[in-house]
Amino acid sequence: MNFKCKCGTKYRAKTPEFTGDIEAVIYTDGVVEGAVTPRKIDVFICDTCKKIKSVSECEQIEEVGKTLLEPTTEEYLEILKDEKFKNLNIRIKTWQRSNDKYREIDSLDDLKVKVELLKATISQIPSITHFNQYIAKMVKKKEALSDENSIIIVEEKINELIQKREEVFGRLKEKNHLNNITSQIKEMEEIGEAEVVYTSQEKENMKILLDTLGGSSAEKILKAELYRNLGEFEKSTVVAGEITEKQYEKIKDLIKNLSERKLKKPARLNS
Repeated sequence: MNFKCKCGTKYRAKTPEFTGDIEAVIYTDGVVEGAVTPRKIDVFICDTCKKIKSVSECEQIEEVGKTLLEPTTEEYLEILKDEKFKNLNIRIKTWQRSNDKYREIDSLDDLKVKVELLKATISQIPSITHFNQYIAKMVKKKEALSDENSIIIVEEKINELIQKREEVFGRLKEKNHLNNITSQIKEMEEIGEAEVVYTSQEKENMKILLDTLGGSSAEKILKAELYRNLGEFEKSTVVAGEITEKQYEKIKDLIKNLSERKLKKPARLNS
């Protein structure tokens, strides 16, 4: 969609392209992100005149302008100072924007899951599978032997196979990835996980949201997530537990699980 501000600055806003196979990531705070599912921008601060503008009030044009970027957290907080834009939609978008800086930071648990998934992937690589199967076969053979000399011979063969498997593993691109994740885990265990911290203005917006949101299941999900982000884990668990609709069961259980583990950052609902 192409439009222009009253000052004449031309913009181009990305719009969702609904296709048969949309690959998008869904987060616990309601954000849906993907290559063809950009976030809808309703309000912005014009780069030229520096005024707050609603996209719906701007004139649509044919000419293509510069890409309209979503307001930063600081810009959203500035927008919220205008009485015209103090609405639920903008408050939710401000909160979601506040979460963006933590969205891609892995927790210690996330990294450990990645290690296990990567190990499973490596074990399915044909050359590694071949060695694993052969080693397992030789281990069984060794267990069935009673002659000490024969056992020593088989043990030497097993060690030789393990060494060859490690040589093959060392040439795999997955090895570097696994080493990097393992190093991250070690560092995080030593210095701790990234702390989720909100400014006083961000917290104020989140608390107003808690007071503004209603009692529908969709709104309770947002309330539970807000409480979790703020570190009020018991309240998050209680609110999530009030939801009984089956369609919210997965996200409800995830938020409760994260609250029990005292984790604040937004999490992926799907992977």
